[in-house]
Amino acid sequence: MSTVGSRPPDCSRFRFGAFEIDFANSELLRNGFHVQLQRKAFSLLTSLLKHPGQIISREDLCSELWPGERSGSSLRLNTTIRKLRIALRDTAHSSKYIETMAGLGYRFIATVRQSDIPNHQEQTPERLRIAIVPFEDLSAQVEDRFSEALTDMIIASLACASDQIEVFFVPETRHSSYSEIACAVDAPYVMTGSVFRTAGYVEVNTKLVHASNSRVLWAHSCGLQRDMIADPEEISRQITDSLFRKFQLTPQTTFLAGSLPGIARSSSARPGVA
Repeated sequence: MSTVGSRPPDCSRFRFGAFEIDFANSELLRNGFHVQLQRKAFSLLTSLLKHPGQIISREDLCSELWPGERSGSSLRLNTTIRKLRIALRDTAHSSKYIETMAGLGYRFIATVRQSDIPNHQEQTPERLRIAIVPFEDLSAQVEDRFSEALTDMIIASLACASDQIEVFFVPETRHSSYSEIACAVDAPYVMTGSVFRTAGYVEVNTKLVHASNSRVLWAHSCGLQRDMIADPEEISRQITDSLFRKFQLTPQTTFLAGSLPGIARSSSARPGVA
């Protein structure tokens, strides 16, 4: 087999599984977050991605990574393969990305897709993994826990509305950054909200941000006058509908009050919520 070339693929960004590789910036991302990867491990991943599904011999990889060196390159390749698998959360016995072909070499077995998108287009993720934090009540009347009920209703509504969304509740985030909140549950998106109430008015503001750069991807605001009932279920429906329209998601089921689905939560989730 011919030696693997050193030039990265023509496209600068590719996706496989939960990962995205940015050749222009020599960066590997997992769910939008930077993955620490040594230079040789990144070069090895580049070589494998150039020929997905094809077997690349150990000799070719050694020549690519350590040109002109013969002594010790095989052992260094073993170490680099191991480091790359750790970064990809992969194993030799149950491979999702790098398969060992005994006596032949290695091949990249995951589906690889181009992820370059023109700047003027908005990228819609295949699956929204959202960390939802408790909505903040900015009004003086907080004793009835309206904001807590609204948070739970939004979580339930999103969780059972579509299999394109996965939600995680992350409590006690007053002093946490978006990236810290997202890392707690390995979700690239964070939803926050606030509630403001007076005797005759209720206003709810919600936004979804990308945790890696704090960019606001979507925002929604709704207000109810005194002659309307401030129903957490109705507000959660409005928020869910707005989010679905923004990301062009397809509803799977109709949310029914009192039928809470199983919701993934961080280990510190408050008790009493399904």
